Amino acid sequence: MTLTLRPMNAADAPLIFEIMRTAIRDGAGRFYTARQRAAWMPAILDGRPMPEAFAARLAPQAGWLASAGTDAVGFMTCEMNGHLDLAFVLPEWMGRGVAARLHGAVLDWACARDLPGLTTEASHFFQRFLLRHGWRLVAAETLWRNGVAIDRFRMALTPKPRR
Repeated sequence: MTLTLRPMNAADAPLIFEIMRTAIRDGAGRFYTARQRAAWMPAILDGRPMPEAFAARLAPQAGWLASAGTDAVGFMTCEMNGHLDLAFVLPEWMGRGVAARLHGAVLDWACARDLPGLTTEASHFFQRFLLRHGWRLVAAETLWRNGVAIDRFRMALTPKPRR
């Protein structure tokens, strides 16, 4: 099936939230316990609807939505200062080039704006992807959320135009 990318828009927030929920709930289990995943995103396990603050978080960001046919399968968002904020792919689409295509869109966007660098705080899984794509590890850190320790990794990249 052909994978397509398009810029996200405000109406995509609920869809993006569901991709994120599914990826954390079902795809992050290799690296994070159910308790850690619930602390990371409390609305995951109890099925709460998307918080209004989520759409407000997305609004000022650049973002791309990946679709296979009519199904959205992943997304990435970047703040205007070059901070890669969110990056999630549905578990059944991991390892099929979705994240690489989305990452390419982020790099093209950053280069077009002459951003000097990109930063992010990555999960265990995303850190491995980013290292393969030229990012460097700045520091491992532990985030405490709702009394639960969650490991993450501060990372950076100087974007270069793709050929």
